[in-house]
Amino acid sequence: MPRALSALIALAFSVLLLPGVVLASPVKSVLPDAQVRGAATFRFVGFPIYEAQLFTRAGAPLDWEVDFGLGLTYLRSPHRARPS
Repeated sequence: MPRALSALIALAFSVLLLPGVVLASPVKSVLPDAQVRGAATFRFVGFPIYEAQLFTRAGAPLDWEVDFGLGLTYLRSPHRARPS
């Protein structure tokens, strides 16, 4: 499994298992020279769901053959309140 995919999976699990906890970005531990290449906010029906940041080596353009990182910051809790 490519290192970038492993890092992405680890990041996704850390975000899903620890909602609401601010974590240091694991991208920098996997890609020491990583720089933010781009960022965007994912919205559903106008509501912001998460912010994403794309990290590449030295801020280079994205190349699917080279390791990269994706940071996700969820802006909403995935849990709904249960009706009484």
